Formats: sequence, C-alpha cells, structure tokens
Amino acid sequence: MKSSAPWASAILLLTVALAAPPSSIALPSPSPTSACPSSSTYTGSASSKQAGQFALTLTLTCSSGRYGGSFVTSLPGGSFTITGGTLDGSVLTLQFTGEGATGAVTGTLSNDSFSGTFSLGIDSGPFALRRTGGKAPPAIPTLDVSSAAWHDDLAYLARELPLLHPKPYAFISRSAFDAEVARIDRELPHADGDEAYFDLDRIATSIGDAHTYIEFPPDNANLPIDIERFGSEYRVIDAAAVNARAVGAQVLAIDGISIATVRKKLLAITPSSETMLLRESRVEGFMTTGMALHGAGITGSRDRAAYTLQRHGSKPFIVVVHAVAANQNVHYVYAWRKPPLYASRPGIGFWFVSLPASHMVYCRFQSYEHLAQNSLALLQFVRKVRPAKLVIDMRGNGGGSYTDGLNDLILPIAAMPNVNHIGRLFVLIDQDTFSAAMANAAQFRYRTHALLVGQVIGERPNSYQEPRQFVLPNTGLVVRYSTRYYAFVPSGPNEVIPDHLAVPTWAQFTAADDPALAWALSWH
Repeated sequence: MKSSAPWASAILLLTVALAAPPSSIALPSPSPTSACPSSSTYTGSASSKQAGQFALTLTLTCSSGRYGGSFVTSLPGGSFTITGGTLDGSVLTLQFTGEGATGAVTGTLSNDSFSGTFSLGIDSGPFALRRTGGKAPPAIPTLDVSSAAWHDDLAYLARELPLLHPKPYAFISRSAFDAEVARIDRELPHADGDEAYFDLDRIATSIGDAHTYIEFPPDNANLPIDIERFGSEYRVIDAAAVNARAVGAQVLAIDGISIATVRKKLLAITPSSETMLLRESRVEGFMTTGMALHGAGITGSRDRAAYTLQRHGSKPFIVVVHAVAANQNVHYVYAWRKPPLYASRPGIGFWFVSLPASHMVYCRFQSYEHLAQNSLALLQFVRKVRPAKLVIDMRGNGGGSYTDGLNDLILPIAAMPNVNHIGRLFVLIDQDTFSAAMANAAQFRYRTHALLVGQVIGERPNSYQEPRQFVLPNTGLVVRYSTRYYAFVPSGPNEVIPDHLAVPTWAQFTAADDPALAWALSWH
C-alpha cells in the first residue's frame, strides 16, 4: 500500500551503506584536513521526530577530497544525492539534497562505526551506524554467496526486522523467534542458496502479516505452468504450449511428493495471521516457482519439476516442466474454451466497456497506475451512457495507493445519485484483492451502497500494512516490512466478506462462466 504522507516520510525507507575504510587500513589520525576514507559498508538506524525509528543506508564516494554518492529510498523519486562533505579529524559532515529539500549528517567516524545527528527539512534526529562489510549490497540480488555471508545476512535480518516492524512479536513470541533464528543459523552451512532464502523468508513471514516477507530475486526459476485450487483439488489452469497436455489435469504430486505434503511445506513461507484464503493463494504461486520448490526440499533442482497429473477415469501421468528466464516470452494454452470477460484484455490494468444488452458498464480495475485519468474517463463514460448498473471488478488487484482509490474513484461514485444505489453498483472481489485494493473494497462498502460479490478477501482489513523495505547487505535481497496498523472494518469479523459469495467451480472455470458477474447481471 503506497503511502500518501509528505516527502519527509521517505526517511522511513532509507536503507544504508556508508563508505569507510577496509578493516586492514587504519583511519587517518585526527587532523584539520584528513584524506578521504576508502569504500566500505555501514548500516544501522536513526530516530526521527516525524518518522520515528528507521533503518539507514548511505553509499559514499570520495576522490581527491570531493564527496559524492547518495542516500537511496524505496519511494518513487525518493533518493537523496550527496552534494559535498568534509572530514575534520574524526568528524564527518555530508550535505545531500532531494525531494525539494536539503539536509546534512554530522557524526564521528571510526574503523567500525559512524554516529551523530542528521537534519532534513524540518526533521532531525540521532543516527548510529556500524560497519558491516567492505562493499555496498549488490545492485541485483543474488543467492550465490558464501555461508559466512548468509550468516551475516541472517543476523542482520534478525536484528533489523524487529526494530523496524511496529509490533514484531504480535503473532510469534520473541523466544520462539530467537529460537528459529538460532536453528536456521546452525543449518546454514549445509544449505544452498534456495534453501537459505527459504529459511530466511520463514523468519520474515513469521512476523505474521502479508506485507512482511523477503522478495524473490529476479532469477526465481519460473516454471511456465499455473495451478489453482478448486474445492479439494489442484488443477492446471494453463501451461506453456510444450506442456499443453498438462492443462486441465488434477495435480497429485510434485517430484513424487504428494500435493498435500507440498502444500504443508510451502505454507511455511506464508503469513500466519492472514486468512487461509490468502495463504493458499500464495502456495499456488509457489507450486510453480522452481526456487521455492527447491528451497522447500520438494524438488532436487530449481530448474525443473515433475508434476504427477491425472484426468478423470485415466491413469496418472507425469509432465516435466523446465524453468524459463524472467524475460522469456511464453505461449500459453488455457483450460477455458474461451477467455471470460475479465481476462479478455490481458496486460491492460484499467479498462471498461458497455454491455448494452444488460444495460451495464463493466470496469476491470487491476492497476492503480494513472488512476486519476482512468477514473475520470470511466465516470465521464458512465454519465454519457447512463447504465442501469455499474460493475467495478477488483479481483486480482494487487494494490497501489488506497487514498487515490478513495479520492479518484470511490468518493466521485458516491456523489453520483444515478449510480450509488443498492442493486445498481457492484464491486467484484476475490482472495487476491490485496493491500490498497482490499482497503478500497472495504471503503466501497462503507462509503457507498455497493454490493460486494465474489470471494472473501484473503488479507485481513484490520492489520499491519503500509510496507517499507530494506536490503540485506551481502545478497542484496529486499526485505519488505509493515510500518502501520490500519482498521478498515469498524466492526464484525476481521474479514472483507462479500454480500453474495460466488466461488467458481472447475466446470464454470473451464466454460468461462463467471458466477460473480452473472449474479450482478441477474440482480433485480
């Protein structure tokens, strides 16, 4: 969920690497004009009047007495450029600029630490950094590091995540958290990169909320096949053309391990405090990610997986699926006879169409990108067409800025008397309506007369959200963590439950029947 706070809140997202000398080289003795320090990595935290406690990373360069580099944040446009600096004895002062403001840090630099105070606009506070390595984190995350580097990253994760998350021990006790870290630390010497990632992600996801986890690196060994659960069965809903015979079959096992056991193993890296619907959805994704399957000990290799499949009344058969590169184009074969309306324009994040026979305008809302312009175009179209019904389909929407959704879409619709009536406004939701989309779906219920149709949303509306991120120093893996508790449902169960539950069966899915849209069409 993207924050709507002013630029000063970008400070929450600073992750830090400060240039300093290698351990084998002593700093110059205090003098009014000291030479530049050599490159190194320092990490730590600060306390801000406006943002509270946050992690820091500063990358510093120095050549011929001239300082450069940058502070980096994960907010769009939220990086800060170092414009100058001085080293007077052991006191280092750096100036930086960004987001329309200038700032400075001043602190004491030693072989293993850098601490002092910072100021940025109207904000200021103390900071304390420690030396963690001789270089900045890799620009592209990698799992190909030494056992010692994994140990360092585990220690960094275990130290920083509880510091940054507002309530890290809400769903796991501190003693259990520490015990799991100690167990993983003992096992890391015997783990390869995928297994080490899996174990570190277990630590992150043990915090419990859906926004706290370690991102997959770009090279995650994607297997070109997709699986969904229908009732108690897992089915292949699509696959690369080379594996077309898998499409539509029930999944019995992966690399000889029963699908029930596969599910149990993969649940270990899902957020325990969220609904099982969300956890099951993430498991479905992991079932076709070679890195996750190998990391969990399900497959012997990240690059291939053997799926044991079965069609009704036939003998089981095996299809071996090989991983593809992240940027590789793949031609998929689908289980449905024709794409349903919601899948008819793949790759387009926001579109709408009039269905004259049903006197309805249908809007597919999957992306918040350019929402102000897109919402304005939709509302103008609705005013022109004057449909009897408006359907906003938010299924599979992964989120963005909930304040944009509220201001650009929900409140304008609430102000349209010809639309904002029970039976005229419908919002379609499912377990993958996530983050800002989940919040906006809840707001549609409480700010308008919309009827919510579809499946229970997987993310809990009253939970820790508003993610920020930091980077592990050796692997460069990105750790996401929540920063704020939200309560989007004022009373009742901590779930966004549809007014009408419409869960597609396998027969409906393959026939491209959409029970949620069908119910909205037939409502009178």
